[in-house]
Amino acid sequence: MAQTKGVALKMAAMQGLYWCAVASIASYATAMFHAEGVPAGLIGLVVLIYTGGGFLGQFVIGALADRLHTDRGVFLVGMLLAIPLGFGLVMLRDFWLRVACLGLIGVLIIPCAPILDTWILRGLPDSERRYGGVRATGSIAYAVYCAVYSLALEHFGYGIMPWVNLGMTAVLIIVAVTVPDVDPGAGTGTAEQGESGGFWGDVKVLLRQRDLMLVYLALLLTGVGIGSLLNLLPVLLQNVGGDVSVQGLTILLACLLEAVFVLLNTKLLRVPDVVLLAAGAAGAALLLLGIIAAKSVFWVVTACTFRGASYAFTLLGMRRALLRLAPPELVNTAQNVGDGLYVCLGAMLGSLMSGYLLETGGPPLMGAVCAAAEAAAFLALLPVMRKKTG
Repeated sequence: MAQTKGVALKMAAMQGLYWCAVASIASYATAMFHAEGVPAGLIGLVVLIYTGGGFLGQFVIGALADRLHTDRGVFLVGMLLAIPLGFGLVMLRDFWLRVACLGLIGVLIIPCAPILDTWILRGLPDSERRYGGVRATGSIAYAVYCAVYSLALEHFGYGIMPWVNLGMTAVLIIVAVTVPDVDPGAGTGTAEQGESGGFWGDVKVLLRQRDLMLVYLALLLTGVGIGSLLNLLPVLLQNVGGDVSVQGLTILLACLLEAVFVLLNTKLLRVPDVVLLAAGAAGAALLLLGIIAAKSVFWVVTACTFRGASYAFTLLGMRRALLRLAPPELVNTAQNVGDGLYVCLGAMLGSLMSGYLLETGGPPLMGAVCAAAEAAAFLALLPVMRKKTG
């Protein structure tokens, strides 16, 4: 029991340190470019490149963890390789080289989130009940960290970003090497995987499942609607007179609300995973409609804060649904594909669309179109909900 508690505490620490490392170098990259006078349309392209890198990385790195039978090894290598790229992002003079560094950072660190979650879900005893508390540590740490980090960036400037990332990643690695690894293929049998003919064959195995495909479609549409909201937050705030310090407050409130709902995971175990996914899409639609009425900093902050609740429902539903629907030997691949569609490809398409809509029609048009994407995600889940709850 004491050993289980010790592993849980270490995994909770890894969650917090991982999200602080992400915040240190990636979460404020768009704010850095915005402060340098980069226009909103180009910032949308920067976000596209970052999330596009993450999308590619999800496929490669998730499959790599399954193929090499190590969550810890792939996680540590990804975080280590991102450190020098962080220095390039901030210190290089050429704008497009800096953007390329950000894209490569996306390739490496975005896929580490589902790998870390999968490591926890498979390596922690009674993980379904303990996962909420462990994962909420990451949300709370990210929230508090961003609030403090925003003030530090205002005082010291964006040049501190790679150094802070270096420190956070170093502590993360020290903790991670003390946590037992999990063999993704242990006891599962890999016959189907072996017959599938490599990574794309593994993906074909996943594609054969209709319910899984509908879940993936819903994740993609949910990401299109809401995935780029926080990345475009500096532009939304500028339209109503806000600044980077308000961005930190908004992220703090959103992550705290996210943490509250993630902590309720034990209470939500009775709720079918697909219903949680549908609740995430419905909640996102409502808050995006709030963007239409956002004429002040207060309304932008309020709408974006409730993104935390939507994200929590989507995260909990996605992790449970993919763990249930995917073959055991392909769980990392399935989880990374899900994150790739929700966090990356959806956010990529949403960033392009939202950046254009912001420039042409302002927040009201952006909010209406993005809310429609969330409604479509909800509709895609209806057949799966009927089967699961019928």
